Amino acid sequence: MCTRATFELSKMERADIRTRMAGHLLNIDSGLAQEVAGGLVLIKLPPKIEAVREPVTGLPTSDALSIFKYGPDSFKGRKLVIYIAEGGDADLVKDRQERRKAAGGLTEIVAPHISGAKLSDGQVLAADQKIDGGASVLCDAVALVMSKAERQRAAV
Repeated sequence: MCTRATFELSKMERADIRTRMAGHLLNIDSGLAQEVAGGLVLIKLPPKIEAVREPVTGLPTSDALSIFKYGPDSFKGRKLVIYIAEGGDADLVKDRQERRKAAGGLTEIVAPHISGAKLSDGQVLAADQKIDGGASVLCDAVALVMSKAERQRAAV
């Protein structure tokens, strides 16, 4: 959560808004606010922004929003991100795309570059996102499909 918040706020061009958002995070969790402020390299933690109203607590849980209640037995409405790299198994990628579609899910191809990667069949599969350009919060699962050489290179 801290990493994602830092990433998203780092895209904000105005420093005053980044600082103010860190102040808002103090209303949620002081540890979160401190870690995000550190990630943004703020000189000091901003003052806590006064909430417009007292936070509402004690709300019941929502089955409709539960990842656990709609977990492994169903992929309907969920997104699988398939990270591809050079030499990845083309048949495996195709199989995963077809299975997600049949299950009512979505797939998105992510690669080191937006142009995609050349898979085992010699064809270049274009990417929907490049690895450091998409929002990971929008995916439910990730499959890594790459050659052994790419796995070893990525492990370094």
